[in-house]
Formats: sequence, C-alpha cells, structure tokens
Amino acid sequence: MSMSMSMSMSIQAARATWRTALDLAHSTIAGIVLTAAAPSGVNAFVLANQFGTGKNIAASTITLTTALGVLTVSFWVLLLGY
Repeated sequence: MSMSMSMSMSIQAARATWRTALDLAHSTIAGIVLTAAAPSGVNAFVLANQFGTGKNIAASTITLTTALGVLTVSFWVLLLGY
C-alpha cells in the first residue's frame, strides 16, 4: 500500500471517528477545524500594548501566524473537502 493511500485512509477514519464521537455535522466540524487553523488575533497585540510589555513578540507572532495561515487554512480547506 502506498504512503498516500495509507494517509488517505487514516484521514477518512479520523473524519468518521469525529463525526461519530461528537455527532456533529460536517460543516460544524469544518468550522471548528478552520477556526483552530486561523492566525492569531490582533487582541494579543492590543493587550500587550495596553500593558506595555511583549509588543514585539505579539507583533511577530501575528505576522508569522498570518503568513503561515495562508498555507494551513488552505491545507485544511482542501482536506475537509471545501
């Protein structure tokens, strides 16, 4: 069995498990997964700015997760079949 076929079967099994265990619709599961894959919010920077600490790390984190979010959200959209 090829690696991609094995991976595909594992993904299908995971989907079935989530649907069965949580008894959620596919669109609900997709919403949860895509929300988790989304970049960090600006709230972290707002709080860091308000408390006067960690502004640089908050800005870097937001920039990095936004850039990587293009890849991760796209990956999950394809994987979930949307």
